[in-house]
Parts: sequence; structure tokens; C-alpha cells
Amino acid sequence: MVGSAQGQEIAIPHVLEDLIDDMPERYRTELTEIYDDRQYEPLWLSQSQKLNAEGQTLLQILKGAEQLGLNPTDYDYSELQWLQRTNQLFSEERPVFRTNVLARLEVVLSKNFLKMLDHVTSGRLTPGQTNEKWYLQDERPLLTRIMLQTLETGVTATLDSLAGAHEGYKPLLHALEEYLTIKAEGGWPAIPDGPLLLKGTNSERVKVLRRRLAATGDMKEGADHTKIFDQEVMEGVEKFQSRHGLAVDGIVGPTTLHTLNIPVESRIQQLLVNLERRRWMPRTLGPDYIVVNIPDFRLMAYRDGTSQLEMPVIVGKPMTQTPIFTDILEYLVFNPYWNVPISIVRDEILPKFQEDPTYLAERNFEVVDVDEQPMDIAHLTSENIQNGTIRIRQKPGPNNALGLVKFMFPNDHAIYLHDTPADHLFDASERDFSHGCIRVERPTDLAAFLLNEQWNQKDIVLALESSERRVIKLSQAIPVYILYFTVWVAQDGTLQFRHDPYGHDDRLWAALRPLLSLAKNPINLFRQHSAG
Repeated sequence: MVGSAQGQEIAIPHVLEDLIDDMPERYRTELTEIYDDRQYEPLWLSQSQKLNAEGQTLLQILKGAEQLGLNPTDYDYSELQWLQRTNQLFSEERPVFRTNVLARLEVVLSKNFLKMLDHVTSGRLTPGQTNEKWYLQDERPLLTRIMLQTLETGVTATLDSLAGAHEGYKPLLHALEEYLTIKAEGGWPAIPDGPLLLKGTNSERVKVLRRRLAATGDMKEGADHTKIFDQEVMEGVEKFQSRHGLAVDGIVGPTTLHTLNIPVESRIQQLLVNLERRRWMPRTLGPDYIVVNIPDFRLMAYRDGTSQLEMPVIVGKPMTQTPIFTDILEYLVFNPYWNVPISIVRDEILPKFQEDPTYLAERNFEVVDVDEQPMDIAHLTSENIQNGTIRIRQKPGPNNALGLVKFMFPNDHAIYLHDTPADHLFDASERDFSHGCIRVERPTDLAAFLLNEQWNQKDIVLALESSERRVIKLSQAIPVYILYFTVWVAQDGTLQFRHDPYGHDDRLWAALRPLLSLAKNPINLFRQHSAG
């Protein structure tokens, strides 16, 4: 627990008050509130005019900020070192100078702890600085409240609880520590180019493959470093492929080889980028929710905090990206119409209709006015489309582009979940094929999850077979989160990496890189440090 400094020289509180009054505006309000409440008694100094145990812990944490995906130079670590050394050099013969040094040490520690708390809870950057497609951000917490928590529980416990507050954040921190350690030990070997490596292969390259897989725990390290690609190696390759979203076949082909040879430095960058994204997230997603992770091309549905359903999805193409946001799923539409967006009508449907007058009828399209009343096809002109006097919609049916079910969470981006007749697209490992909306592989399963207390599976199938459009409001609306994470730790504890389909990682890293440095001497921030 953070201790006060009863018996400290009476001058220190007065100096602290003056120093805080002269601080730049950022964090000055919080510092004033914190110290005013305790009559400007120090937080980090002992009665013997040295850093107390909590002060020593805080100094070490600021020094090891890389382990939080941050940069020690952001937290005045060099000045803190100088102040501590200066305090140690001067005796009681210069009490006024020493008092000023101690007060400065106290204030700089507190200011930088607030700064670190701000970065850990809200991010080093804001989403809008790097990604115009990111519309999800939590409110900035009250830093004074967190500092008061620190007075009760201590620095390490406070940071530990903050790391656990963001879902998925703390496991990524531990993964970062592991990968920084791998880097400090020289990284992993690159496997030379060559023919496919598969079960039965006898090659010196297999020895390198064994070492590479062992470096990231995809197979056990052992004395057996033979050149034979055996069952153990194949299982290690399969585990690696599964963790990286690759086709799982146990064969090292060009794609798997390229992924194996991505250096540890690049993986550390990816971890840092995804840690920053986690800081932008709400502290918790709640007990019941649906989440779509765009780079994983997968939907997961949770009830009472436990995954109940997951399935592949299709997301927007790089040129028609699915945005990152959250909203509330309120109702379903069985056998929906597809109201075709103007851009698709103008750029795709109208040119095809002009080439083939039967194009619309063959695909079950109809022309309607703004009141959704059918109109003669002769009104289909580029002028009428552009001025909004007519629209094109596709009638319900098995070939409807939205399939048989549409899942609506009304939002400013006109994004929703829906079925699709193009089932073959789910066979691809990277499924970025849509205009922005999200296609789900098993819509009846998702409908059954959402309507579990209203409808059974048989009722859903009968409603879909009727071909009648029907809107069903959920008895309990549920949040939907459309997210973008290329690294995370799965429920089974495996570290997952994915490709960056929209280039968001690259843009965020370009902004983060000038602000960050990488650790040379990894330390465990979730171990209590000695007072020294």
C-alpha cells in the first residue's frame, strides 16, 4: 500500500504545492485534487527521505514501460534517475536543495504515473488519428479515481487490474513479454526456400523448421533434431497454420513458409498495434453480445459471457471496407427484399440491364418508387436513379442477394448481417468479398440463438419456407461489435495472428512507431518489485 511520509520535513508539502501550481495544464487538475485531499503529503517518499517501496516499484515500472507497449522516454525516466541520484549525493548539510529535489522527484513520479494510467486506459493515440473507419471508443476514465485506488491497493495491483479491465488486453501483454524475450534471445531461424515440406520429407530444412516451430511453442523442443518430417513435425505445422488462419494441411507450402519466416520484430509490432486498439475498446462487452472480427472473418455469439455459437463470415472488400463500430441488434427480417444501393445500381446493375433487357427479370429485380410501389421498367434511367425518384429492389427468394434472413442493428453506416446464396465463397480462407455488409454462413443458427425464447428451429424453417416477408422484433436486443484485431489470445490460450486485409495495422504502426521503443531487458510487470 502506498504510504504517507509522516515526519517528513514540513517544507516538502509547501514545495509540492508550488510545483503542482506551476505544472502544465495537462494532469494539473488531477494532481491538485489528489494532493490537496492529503494536505500535500508525499505519496512516494519514506520518512528517511528516500523512495519508499511503492516509489521504487513505480520507478521500475516506468523504466520497463515497453512491457506495457509504451515508451520509457514518455515518462521522464532520465530525469527521475537524475533526481534520485542527486538526492543520494546530498546530505543534511544542504537541506533546502535536497527538499526541492525530493519534491521534484515526488511530482514527476506522480505526473508520469497519471500519464501512464491515461495511456494504459485510453490509448497512446485516438482512433481518428489513424483510421477513419474506426467509430468505437470508450470514455476516458477518471484518473483521480484510479489514483485513489492505488492508495488502497498499490501500484502493481492497480496496473494489474487495469490490464484485466479491457477484455483480451492482459493476455496480449503476456504475449508481448514472451515475444520480447524471444527477440532478446536472437529471434527464430528463417527457413530457406525450396520445395514443399511434408510428411516423409528428408531435408536439412526440416531441422530449421523444427527449431522455428519450437521457438513459438508449436512443437516441443527436444533432442530429436533429425532431418525427417515426421508426425510430430506435421502436427506442429498444423498447430501453426491454425493459429495463423491458414489452411490446415500440415504441409509447408509457399504461404505457410512465408508466414513462418515473418520475423519476431514484425510480430512484436503487430502485438503493439493490437494492444493500442484494445485500449480504445470498452472495458467490457457485457454478458450477451455478438462480435465479428474482420481479419478473422468470423462471428462469435456470447451468452452469459460464454461463447455459444461461431461461424465464418464474409466482410467488405478492401475498396468497400466494413467499418469498426458497435450498435444494437433489434430485429430480424425473414425473406427480405434487397433494396439495392444507388452506387450498385449505377455502377453494376444499370450497365448490365442496358446490355441485356432481360437481366432484371431473370434475377427477380423490380423497379419501385419512393413509396415502394412497382413502376414500369421504362422509368429505369440514370437520371431517375440519381435523383432518387426510383429504386431497384430484389424480391424475396432463394437467389436474393441477402439470402433468407437479414439481421438488423440500425446504424449510420447502413451495415447489417445477412444470409447469402453464394455459399461457395465461405470455402476461401480470406473472405473479403462484400460491399461492406457482413454475410453469415449459418443464418438459421444465428436466428435460433437470437430467438431462443421466442421461436424454435422448426418455426424458423417453416417461416423461411413460406417465402413471406416477416419482421420479428427481438424480446431482448443484443449488442453487435464489429472489430478489427489481427492478434488475440483465444479461449484455449493459443496466440492467434491474422493477415491485415485493410492495411489498418500498417497505418497505426506508422503513427505509433515514433512514440514507442522496444524492450532490451524484458521484466515482468506483474511481479512485485523490491524496494531496492
